[in-house]
Amino acid sequence: MDLNIQSQKLISEVAEPGGPLPEFTPLRQILKNALFNSGAWAINIILTLITTPFILHKLTVEGYGIYTLLLGLVAYYNLLDLGISQGVVKYVAEYEAKRDYAKINVLINIALWIQTCTGLFGSVTLIAFAEPILRLLKVPPSYFSDTKSGLYAIAGGFFFTMLSITLSSVLMGLQRYDVTSKVNIISNSLLTIVIVVALFMGAGLREVVYLITTSAIIVFIAYLWSVKQNLPRWQFFFPKEGNLFLELFQFSGFLFMSRISSTFGEYIVRFIVGFLLGPAAVTFYIIPWKLLIAIGGLLSSAAAVIFPYASEVSALEDKMRIQKTFVEASRVYASCSIPLHLILIAFSKPILTIWMGTDFAEKGWFVLSLLAFSTLLGSLSTVPNLITMGLGYARIIGLFSILTFISYVTLVPTFTKLWGIEGTAWGMLGSVAPGLVLVVYETKRIIGLGIWYYVKNILWFHVIPLMASLAFTYLFLRTMPAETTVWTLGLIPLLLAVYFSLMVRLGWVTIA
Repeated sequence: MDLNIQSQKLISEVAEPGGPLPEFTPLRQILKNALFNSGAWAINIILTLITTPFILHKLTVEGYGIYTLLLGLVAYYNLLDLGISQGVVKYVAEYEAKRDYAKINVLINIALWIQTCTGLFGSVTLIAFAEPILRLLKVPPSYFSDTKSGLYAIAGGFFFTMLSITLSSVLMGLQRYDVTSKVNIISNSLLTIVIVVALFMGAGLREVVYLITTSAIIVFIAYLWSVKQNLPRWQFFFPKEGNLFLELFQFSGFLFMSRISSTFGEYIVRFIVGFLLGPAAVTFYIIPWKLLIAIGGLLSSAAAVIFPYASEVSALEDKMRIQKTFVEASRVYASCSIPLHLILIAFSKPILTIWMGTDFAEKGWFVLSLLAFSTLLGSLSTVPNLITMGLGYARIIGLFSILTFISYVTLVPTFTKLWGIEGTAWGMLGSVAPGLVLVVYETKRIIGLGIWYYVKNILWFHVIPLMASLAFTYLFLRTMPAETTVWTLGLIPLLLAVYFSLMVRLGWVTIA
């Protein structure tokens, strides 16, 4: 059958435009999605945190640094994504709300064709320039052969990861987070366990990377099957609907700017550290970062369900519902994020002492404290950005992301060169400023609320604990030996219990 005829056949299967629109996704379903998404992240990150000391021991500090640099090449593919995956989430949610399944089918195929072309280009380029890349990263001669083989494998594996991200975005747009969570839990848990077993049996860096590539292919197959199950009418064909392509690309193009900024913060920084300070220094950055990813990822994965919901509300035009969602979600998110980050700021040294040992804690605790403060401030933009994207204001996100990117490329390399790995953390902290300005703009201009209203109803409760944590870190933790701070870990559950109890008792948050 001619592909264009096939496309037209799918369009003819849509329900008539004048038909009744569905009701909003019920709160119970949204909470269920959040629980699935955050639960999957929690399980995977717990396994990662438990196994990291063993993997570091087996690969050595330098080998582990190279390992994280190879995994960091996912940043390269994040850029090639061009923001398409976020566009897929938005428009699948929007068209599903309108029951326009023909457009959903066309949209999926547009995204997959773009990802296939850019992914192949990216993999071929990465393989062609493998040796210059490894020399740029100062990979030692003793690791060069294994790292080169690993780079080839990563190039193939991450191509399938790109396609998987698109397919999982379809499921997120359909608000089937239960499916994506199950795939993530099973695949990541099995991969982590297999890597540990392989290292225990004598495997090295090369074999670990091969396992990661194999897992990427299996996950792609799982997502492909899942999409077919949830959209039985979907067929892969070459789409010729130019208008839909432009709609997707215009939205995703601005989010691509945001992707550049977030990719820099999450992945590119480690390459700057590796280039300026060597692979071993990467370890002292990436280990503290893993703790922050554990906290931030848990919370943001729960909040991610707001994005397709905001797209749905946008399609059905309900301004007051958006304002209510903004305030309630922002308050709950801040009430979870701020206490957890304050614990990492104030107890960075004892946490690293127990987890990674005294020597590592003495070198890395201040990096963890600085990074925790920067991610705390950055977390304030999570809910506003998700709602802004869901409402279709990708241009605003993109423009402010350019400012954040400029801050990154200016501050991080400069401070790293001046003050080493602690300078890297200071650079990350300074780069948060544009994101905070964006929150002010979103609150006033997009949501239509005053800044004082935002501060009073979302942040006010947390001001005194924030000041106390910063004071404790600066005045006491700096001078305390790592061995003598371990006993303070017992205070963490007590402080969190008091903090959350006060929020509930004083009515700052409610438990339904």
